[in-house]
Amino acid sequence: MLAIRTKDCVVEITTKDCDEVESFSVLRIEAKEELRKLLEGTQIVYITKHNGNKVFTFKDIEEFHKRWTTLALSHKDKNHRFRESAKYLTTIKGKYCLIRDVAGHTISLATRTDNWSYANALGISDKFADMFIKNYNSTKHHGQENTAKLYFDDSSYKKWSQFMDNKYMIGLQAYRHQVKTGEINPRTKEIHLVNDRYNVNTK
Repeated sequence: MLAIRTKDCVVEITTKDCDEVESFSVLRIEAKEELRKLLEGTQIVYITKHNGNKVFTFKDIEEFHKRWTTLALSHKDKNHRFRESAKYLTTIKGKYCLIRDVAGHTISLATRTDNWSYANALGISDKFADMFIKNYNSTKHHGQENTAKLYFDDSSYKKWSQFMDNKYMIGLQAYRHQVKTGEINPRTKEIHLVNDRYNVNTK
């Protein structure tokens, strides 16, 4: 079971097994007790459904944030594959990036607006962009989107999701090494958090 934080006070619960790597926005819930504490700890404004998943909206954003962050940090301590909320400057040449929507379980090809890479917005080479398009063209819904997009049910979705996870970690490690050795301009040496509200040290 996955708990996906789509907004500050909104969490979507899904039972889809998408092999999602845990992060500060996606937690794998193994024990029902964890979910119970999370849901019962703060006041729920309303419960809705999205794509067959339950969506909870909480009233007290600050209180819920504290509970969510505490749970996320406990998972981070136990999971060596826990994805950090950091971005890095990519040195990979190319015009495109892959955008992963963890709530909608889709991966889309998009044009880069800059050279920063995140766990769910990864800069890729034109070679991999062509490979992604080829996989998209073999799906039953090709040609129906404004851009190449893979859905959870597509056979190549899991492959590209894992590709993003692996390339992100390699790129982040390389960036940190470049900062340490002075290869990166000192003005950009900081490892930036995607969202500073988590107060997580990623250096």
